[in-house]
Amino acid sequence: MANSIDKKLNTFAFILRENGLSKEQSQSLLQQTKAYFFDYMKEDIPTGERMHAESVYLMAAEYKALLSQVEQEKAFQFVADSMYISCDKVGKSLNGFTRIPGMKYIFIKLFEKMTDKMFGEEADFRKEIHACNAKEFSFNMTRCPYVKYFAKAGFPELCAISCMGDEHCFGNMKKVSFERTKTLGMGGDCCDFSFKVK
Repeated sequence: MANSIDKKLNTFAFILRENGLSKEQSQSLLQQTKAYFFDYMKEDIPTGERMHAESVYLMAAEYKALLSQVEQEKAFQFVADSMYISCDKVGKSLNGFTRIPGMKYIFIKLFEKMTDKMFGEEADFRKEIHACNAKEFSFNMTRCPYVKYFAKAGFPELCAISCMGDEHCFGNMKKVSFERTKTLGMGGDCCDFSFKVK
């Protein structure tokens, strides 16, 4: 796991450099982040939830390390910027994929299947499907482990960053619309996802 965490921290290291932190500060923060992360991961996490818990706990570890050296507002923004860089890459790929003739319909079908596999009850998600056809996939997520794990980490406010990450992943597709008006992580009673072919 250590090697994969080092790889995931590359973007965080980039954000630290871009914001003028010294090499010594950056190295110290990266070491602190890894120590906090592995401490979080000592928890007994169900297999189906582990991928999501790792994502949460890495963000929480970054934030916890940053709070020792920068003010809270900057710490929050650094963690957000780090995540959004990764999400924007996904968004660019999805936009390119869905612009290929016919692929916008394939996206709807694949996203439905991915939601069942990666964001199902085994991973502690719960959803209510409202529309599922060739041109639309709309559902409400009524339970989300991200809310649970950010709270366990002691930083429930970071859940908003994960929620907004979806906007960066899905909000710039030219051939598929993504709409959401509320999220569990930002105080809503559900996350109301809607994907529609344009």
